[in-house]
Amino acid sequence: MGEIVTFEGKSNMTAVEVKGQVQLIQQILATVMKEGEHYGVVPGCGTKKVLLKSGAEKIAMTFRLGCEFDEMPGSVESDSLICYKINCKLIHIPTGNTVGNGRGTCNSKEKKYATRSVYSNKATDEEKAIGKLETRTGRTGTAEVYVIPNNPWDVQNTIMKMACKRAMVAAILNATAASDLFTQDLEDLPEGTVVDENGTSAPASSKPATQPPQRTQTPPPQQHQAPSGDVISENQGKRFYAIAKGKGMTDQEMKDLLMFECNIEHSRDIPREQYDAVIDAVQNWKKA
Repeated sequence: MGEIVTFEGKSNMTAVEVKGQVQLIQQILATVMKEGEHYGVVPGCGTKKVLLKSGAEKIAMTFRLGCEFDEMPGSVESDSLICYKINCKLIHIPTGNTVGNGRGTCNSKEKKYATRSVYSNKATDEEKAIGKLETRTGRTGTAEVYVIPNNPWDVQNTIMKMACKRAMVAAILNATAASDLFTQDLEDLPEGTVVDENGTSAPASSKPATQPPQRTQTPPPQQHQAPSGDVISENQGKRFYAIAKGKGMTDQEMKDLLMFECNIEHSRDIPREQYDAVIDAVQNWKKA
């Protein structure tokens, strides 16, 4: 991975060309990209920007790069596990040169694909029998839901798209030197990883020796807690709502879909890393 970018068919780039390429990405970042839509900063994970799929597409457009996706050995399709390992090859469209590669994986045992949630008053007898009853707290209150194991085949398309997305972002970072400005997508880091101010990752357990343990306070029952993690922008929420209404969804059907996909009840709480999957779910939705 990470071959030298050869937009003009040359074997290498001069220092001036490298500097110009980085400056061009900086200009695109400043004038075209929007925080919360093309990139973001995850609270508590340092100040280095996180490149999102839509931002990677803008960089690809800037350098006239096309993507070719290939499934790699080690991918699995079975009733117990679906796992895709994808290689994204970047092609410079005017010359046909290969300028970089990136790899990404996704599998059905990841937490957000392994289970789904159904309101307790809407769960079938079968869902109650195989599910685990939990109480969820969000901005709008508390609700009892059954957490039910997913059939891997129900999320097959989403898993494939996510693997391709991760491979594409990795390829863009590799080929364009954009990793000077962006860290990798935080959803691709191992669970529990902390990113410092320089964008360097380390296990969450490696805390400074001088840091005293923090006492956790339990809020009173009537206090609602906002979901943790980075959420989508207002414009992304409006896009979700517009697509959903265009499909003929009622407000309750939207709420049910969000609970099913993300265990939330309002579009403003959609985690940024799950936005693409939610939009796919809305676009594939059909009225019962």
